[in-house]
Amino acid sequence: MKTKGLRSNQIVAVAVALRIGGRSISVMSSQTHDQAPLRQVADIPLPGKAVRFDYQTMDASHGRLYIAHMTADQLVVFDTKKREVVANLDGYPSVHGVWAVPELGKVYASATGEHKSSGG
Repeated sequence: MKTKGLRSNQIVAVAVALRIGGRSISVMSSQTHDQAPLRQVADIPLPGKAVRFDYQTMDASHGRLYIAHMTADQLVVFDTKKREVVANLDGYPSVHGVWAVPELGKVYASATGEHKSSGG
């Protein structure tokens, strides 16, 4: 089976894993079945205390990963191309859910502490 230039024995995957204990983000990738499924390519520290990083969402069209930092009441914006945190947004009480909608140019976050969701 062919899929847009990829052979069936070739997988191109990018996974972003959040290592909570060290509050860092690891960007990993894999290219073939013969290699290990993922390999670490970067280990980037995240801001704030290493407590309750929750849901994440990816906006692949802009290369941004949005991470809910629940206990810090912050939304972390990570640029996957530059491999750096580009914003650490305050004012999201007990944020735990986050959802990027690139088609609308919006990111929605659920602020549980205020029982509402916000988008911007």
